[in-house]
Parts: sequence; C-alpha cells; structure tokens
Amino acid sequence: MLINLLRRLNLASRAATLNQRAKSFNVPGMLTAMMLMEVALKSGGVCAWCGKPITEETDAQFDHVFPFRLQGENTPENLTFSCAECNRRKSDKHPVRFAQEQAANGILTTLIQRLLTDNEQDAMQQLTLL
Repeated sequence: MLINLLRRLNLASRAATLNQRAKSFNVPGMLTAMMLMEVALKSGGVCAWCGKPITEETDAQFDHVFPFRLQGENTPENLTFSCAECNRRKSDKHPVRFAQEQAANGILTTLIQRLLTDNEQDAMQQLTLL
C-alpha cells in the first residue's frame, strides 16, 4: 500500500536533498515533506512515466518534470513520483522528448498524454531529435 510505503520513506530527508540540489543550481522553490507526500498520493502509487506500481522505498523517487538545466523549478507542480528506472532513463532530457520515447514504446500514462498534448508544438521540434 502507498501509505505504508510513504511511512517507510524519509520524506523530510528527501525534501532536504532536493532543496540542496536546487540551491546548488540556483533554482527557485522549496519543498517540504508534506509536499512530497501530496505528490506521491496524487500518483496513486504508480510511476508517472511508465505506470508501474512503486512498492519499494529503494524504487520510489521524485523527479523534476522539467530538469533544472531547462529552467525547471523545485516546486510540487514540477515534480512527479517515479520509479528509479524511469528517473534514470529520463535524466535531464526534455520531458516532451522522454514522453515521445515512452509513447513510441506503447506507454501512455496521464503525464505522457498531457505533455504530448499540451506541448504539441515542442513535440514536433523534439521529434527531430529522436
């Protein structure tokens, strides 16, 4: 259950780590443990990028949709709950590019659909990078 997983995660420590990283990049925004909990609860316990259930604390990660190098902010609105594999694969790619890669593999989560729809113009430009 997601609640049990969240109890095992040290959300205060994860928020502090994300905040330190943001500060090192001069990125605005400050996260709290409560904000991380809300992001995870909104996800329903599944990875925003692949839709697979996240059941282990070692697999639970918080990913900035728009990476810091693309002027992404350290805010709950720019954060997703993701599995470690997707977070590593996405890395600091443009989210539309990663969404296209996932869609090309038949993976269409709500986040991927939203990114491809909301950023259709960007998606066409990113397509040439694949």
